[in-house]
Amino acid sequence: MAKSLRSKWKRKMKALKRERYGKKELEKLKQVLDGAKREGSKEIDMTDLQELVNVVPPPGRSHNDTDHDVTE
Repeated sequence: MAKSLRSKWKRKMKALKRERYGKKELEKLKQVLDGAKREGSKEIDMTDLQELVNVVPPPGRSHNDTDHDVTE
């Protein structure tokens, strides 16, 4: 890991952004799910959630190493 002051500051700020954006994304996700529940829908349309949620692959796997096919 880099030890310069600039890199330490950037890592610190990235961590703060992850916290802040994570809270915002969670609130948006809850709003979408509550809206689907209020409409009485038993299925939740995941296309709306693609814009709100950032999907991150598990550690040790690259984004291109997916085992599933996405069909539209």
